[in-house]
Amino acid sequence: MRGGSTCIVNEINWETKQIELSPIFSKSDRYKLFSNSYSNRNQEQIFPNATLDESPSDFVAGRVDDKLQNTQGNHVCRWLAPENPQIPLQISPSENDL
Repeated sequence: MRGGSTCIVNEINWETKQIELSPIFSKSDRYKLFSNSYSNRNQEQIFPNATLDESPSDFVAGRVDDKLQNTQGNHVCRWLAPENPQIPLQISPSENDL
């Protein structure tokens, strides 16, 4: 939970099968795992090898959650409110429109 790093892919060399990554720091929260940056000032190699996986962190969910929690008069947010959705009554379409 705290040992990995989210990285930027700087370079992919298809011939040598080498990938250059730059780790970025990120605090953990409800939707993202901690990411260590390793503070490498000398640009030296931190790890000679690493495994690459899809990130389990959700970098969008926090912004979506904030938007849904803070409706500020937005009708769509009122419809999708997690605890008390307020969907207005709708007029049924006529048989002809159906």
